[in-house]
Amino acid sequence: LLDDGSSQETLDVLKTIATWDPRIEIIFERGNGLPKARNIASERIKSDWITILDGDDIWLPGKIEKQLLAIAGRPNLGLVYTGVYMFPDGAPEERAVAKINDLGQSRNLERDYFLRDGPIIPSSIMVERRVFERVGKFDATIKVFEDTEFYSRMAAACEFAMVREPLVEKRVHGASITSRRKQLMAHHANVAFLIAGRQPALIRHVPKRLAERARKLGNVEIAEGNKAAAAEYYRMAVALTPFSWKARLSLWALQTGLPLGRLRNVAISRRN
Repeated sequence: LLDDGSSQETLDVLKTIATWDPRIEIIFERGNGLPKARNIASERIKSDWITILDGDDIWLPGKIEKQLLAIAGRPNLGLVYTGVYMFPDGAPEERAVAKINDLGQSRNLERDYFLRDGPIIPSSIMVERRVFERVGKFDATIKVFEDTEFYSRMAAACEFAMVREPLVEKRVHGASITSRRKQLMAHHANVAFLIAGRQPALIRHVPKRLAERARKLGNVEIAEGNKAAAAEYYRMAVALTPFSWKARLSLWALQTGLPLGRLRNVAISRRN
């Protein structure tokens, strides 16, 4: 366990936990930031596979066992992630299953992760130490979406697998996300160009990736009743990918007042 600046009450609890089992080690270091803290902790782990549990998240029973079953018989596998429940801070009873793409059967994992990354939650992953060290761990110089950049390097080095069952509960801090949302597109762009600069074949997919990020931010704004902000994100998505039906449909639905959920169902039924 690595503590990066908790309250004294939490520190006292951690010291008690350290007495439960000699294999438990508590590392007290402040001011490292999340990516560096994960890297520091990984250096003290002796097992062949590394898992992460961020402070506000919860593992559900059976997580590790089910991931180990997914690993069996797959020598090229380097990362296993699971389904996730998301819940608002202070309201665990409102948890809902997050939509997470299964990339386990991808034939072009670098491209598919770049376009369909959404999302692999750090607390859900199990990573092979050998691959983790070879790709260079988390980049502590990236302020936001350092996990996205890390997974892109993993996608170039190994296979992924997903245990579809939700085995992690992730707390969502609404206030902090809302306050940072206006800066998120800049962070998305920074990471997208960083990844594409390293993998030139992905450069042509940058607009599509950023358009999808903008559209999803628009959906969040809609859920919170911010129609003007949503329209701004949808227009951005259309500008990035003028021929995307998703982006244009989202903007049109907002402008006409048609519920997005209903419109999505109509579109799906017509495609089928």
